[in-house]
Amino acid sequence: MHVSADEFAEKMKVEGASYRLSGAVYPKLGGAFVGEGTITRQGNKLRLFLTFPRGGEAPEGPGGVYTREDFWRFEGVVDGGLPLIVEYLEPEGVRHLINGISSHEYDADTVSLIAIPRSRLLPLIMKLMDFLSDIPGKILRLLRRAAPGESVRVKTAEAEGRNCFVELHAVIQGFPLIHTNCGSNFIEENDYLGSSSRSEADTFRGEFDNVTFGLIQRGKDLNVHLSINELEPQPPKAYEELLTAFLTGLAFATGQNCWPYRVLIRRAGKRLVDKVRPVLQSDQTSLAPFSERIGFNAAVGSIEWHFDQFLAKAARFFLTKTSLSEAASKALWLIRATGAKNTPGEITLSSLCVLLESLAVLIFDALNLNVASDTASFEDAKKEVNDWLDRHPRRSESGFCRLRNRVVSTGLVRPVDKYRAVCEHLGLKWEGLMKEAWETWDGVRHKSVHAMLSERAISVHDHFAAVGRIAGAINILILRLIGYSGITRTSVFEDKHQKI
Repeated sequence: MHVSADEFAEKMKVEGASYRLSGAVYPKLGGAFVGEGTITRQGNKLRLFLTFPRGGEAPEGPGGVYTREDFWRFEGVVDGGLPLIVEYLEPEGVRHLINGISSHEYDADTVSLIAIPRSRLLPLIMKLMDFLSDIPGKILRLLRRAAPGESVRVKTAEAEGRNCFVELHAVIQGFPLIHTNCGSNFIEENDYLGSSSRSEADTFRGEFDNVTFGLIQRGKDLNVHLSINELEPQPPKAYEELLTAFLTGLAFATGQNCWPYRVLIRRAGKRLVDKVRPVLQSDQTSLAPFSERIGFNAAVGSIEWHFDQFLAKAARFFLTKTSLSEAASKALWLIRATGAKNTPGEITLSSLCVLLESLAVLIFDALNLNVASDTASFEDAKKEVNDWLDRHPRRSESGFCRLRNRVVSTGLVRPVDKYRAVCEHLGLKWEGLMKEAWETWDGVRHKSVHAMLSERAISVHDHFAAVGRIAGAINILILRLIGYSGITRTSVFEDKHQKI
């Protein structure tokens, strides 16, 4: 009995899990090289170990630095029946040569478990059968009766003009659910104890636009379900982009990378996408806008917090794929990376300082904001000082040259002016929270970047206060960008929360 896609995905969660594999390697420069061997989980990769027949060895990789465009492709079957495709096969790998038999090791980041069209799969199986001596002749004759172009016509909902029901399912390993609004009921049968039941608050559900979603905790893993009822079918890439946007918002909320181990997309019951990607679990940073404490207080009615509204706004924002949404997504990923466990505190603080200034300037420029200022007075002052330096008898000395260069490069609008303009545009009061965060940034930035190695450049208390406030300001700017209003954590280490 052949292995199923579900069985493969479940088993490959475990380090060292392995299956038999047969298939063909397709190098970038052309050709097809058939081999057999195994596929094994190795850390955050899937390793393909393939043995090729004499005279049919796959070529060596190009060597040196290569990009995604240089990757190869693999098509084959797992355990004799489950189709497996690697769209981007790393061409570099270990080559073994024993008694004239060549074997190669290839690493794959993601594999697809969707069936190959028969017109492509049949020639591959035919080659495999010539290579594998243990395939019975009657199976070979049976497969040779099938026409390469044979296909099966299936009536679908979209062909008949009815609404399509699309299901998106992602499994995130080691991911916490910080808020629930419903749960599961379990019934257990025991020969001695009889029937018993238990309930768990392990689910959060909501909806936005034409999407309903459910977040279900199963052990340490989070199952993310999105259901779409649509009249006009979209290409699979559009569904993957929606799922990615939703998961980006979820990662923002919790402070942990939301990279799925498995993604399964069905339309009208038919699998469109089935991918497995062995991702190592990442640590959760505390530098997130929400926490289980906020979720608990919302559940018991102590505060008003609408997690579903946040997820909806975040998904819509990140789905726009504008330069601003892409920059915000990158900034959040960098916060998770720099605030991760075992990252030196000095690296965390200096990175956050750079991120806050960069984000404020980028938003200011992207939204074409302006700062009210006396432009004429500034330009007159700049010109007079520059003219005075030009006429000075010592103008050729290095000190005067440095000062003149500084005057020439001085801009009208300072970073703090851009930051304040962004805050006011996003409806954030300057006095109080946002001003305090910038003053903290101004007080630690130079020391954290230029005096990192000096003894006790910043006290421990000031360090953690600065990390919390600066990270909080970055989160608040992005929260307002996506249109969120409500409670948020403004400084994690000072345990401060505020409604924005």
